[in-house]
Amino acid sequence: MGVAMGLDTLKFTSVDVDIRNVIDYLFFKSLGLHGLPRNLHWVYRYIDPNAMQKMRPDEFVIVTRKGCLGLGKFPEVKWHKREREHILRKLGIEVEFGEELDYGIDRGKYLTVSDREHARMIELRVEQGLGAVKIGEMLQRSSATVWNHLKRHNRSIDRVGVCEICERAGCEYARMKV
Repeated sequence: MGVAMGLDTLKFTSVDVDIRNVIDYLFFKSLGLHGLPRNLHWVYRYIDPNAMQKMRPDEFVIVTRKGCLGLGKFPEVKWHKREREHILRKLGIEVEFGEELDYGIDRGKYLTVSDREHARMIELRVEQGLGAVKIGEMLQRSSATVWNHLKRHNRSIDRVGVCEICERAGCEYARMKV
């Protein structure tokens, strides 16, 4: 059992020579205007260049590392992706873009505020109406740190409409000023 890797390119010489030197099989489809590179011109002795230029989508020419040459046809399978088909939607895959959570950095004397801790500050402010001093006591932080994060939350909402830290942490108050 082995592993195969496929590499699809419009121009053969766009692939680095180090990769081209170790490949076992080359498949050529319709070449169009590009033609074969100089070191593969020997293929034209066996296959008409005009035919290679205008091959149908299911036809190919294969060249092995040892110099064997073949002409083949590979009919399209029924499950093949179609042009302009949205494969992710068809498979029911939803892609979400987001940043990784910040877990805080240990600075020796203190630990920076993580995304979840920031979100907890906002939740305590909204749900219990606590001030910076009380929140600081509960989370073992200074009131200045809490106050700075409350201001940072509101500034972010003013600037872009959402607190990105709260959104990363999954806080329901990411769009609410406190």
